[in-house]
Amino acid sequence: MANIIWLASYPKSGNVWLQAFLHNLISNSRQAPSPEKIGGFCTPESAALHFMTPDSRPLGAWTREETARRRAGAHKAITGLRSDNVFASTRAALATSGGAPTITMEHTAAAIYLVRNPLDVAVSLAAQGDRSIDEAILHLETEYESENSDQFAYEYQGSWSTNVLSWTQQRHAGLHLLRYEDMLSVPEQAFGPLASFLGFDTSPERLARAIRFSSFADLAEEEDKSTFTSSSGGVRRVLRVGKSDQWREVLSADQVRRVVDRHDKQMERFNYIPNDY
Repeated sequence: MANIIWLASYPKSGNVWLQAFLHNLISNSRQAPSPEKIGGFCTPESAALHFMTPDSRPLGAWTREETARRRAGAHKAITGLRSDNVFASTRAALATSGGAPTITMEHTAAAIYLVRNPLDVAVSLAAQGDRSIDEAILHLETEYESENSDQFAYEYQGSWSTNVLSWTQQRHAGLHLLRYEDMLSVPEQAFGPLASFLGFDTSPERLARAIRFSSFADLAEEEDKSTFTSSSGGVRRVLRVGKSDQWREVLSADQVRRVVDRHDKQMERFNYIPNDY
């Protein structure tokens, strides 16, 4: 029976980029995938179609408890999308919400967790959400739950630290960790072990091609050609610039200190605390 391979991350940590790479690797693509192709390859866990039954009310009318009770059924529905294991993206913390698990282990084959420096996540959150840097930093600290809509079920995302810790506090054979920064700076060393984790005996040429056609420039060009609805609701650009250390040009010393003070334990684990802090 098919099960789910989770592509998990806190928001604005590179999940779409990861999906594009895996699409290219598996399909041996020779061009960048469109958002529609990525969406057909990896389904959002929170998509309403997984939760709905023929006699259901619109998902936006459901309570969180009703949604939580249906989540295991939604995950079972995801496993029916393909005859082999299926990729599903999630921004949820690995936790319990509304009286039910956010991730159903019964339907889980493996998980890939992608982590990114919260200093840069704050910059991307601010740019995406038309909010100030201070508002984005506050969001990183908040045990956040999104709202139900007719398109997407709510997600308990937690704070940045909660999300990271929930997925990574225990290392086990079914979990593969990736750092966004390594995907940028040493892509072969980051993506190569990922391919091996998934059981692919990938040639250097195929790996290089999958990396090349998941570049931010190529993906952004494809995104400009499409209308893409994100799980946060509405149509907006998902990809931005694909860089690390943007925070050095944007955040004040006080803002950096606040992020480090709130998230130092998890930042230290992934070597994200600046040398001068």
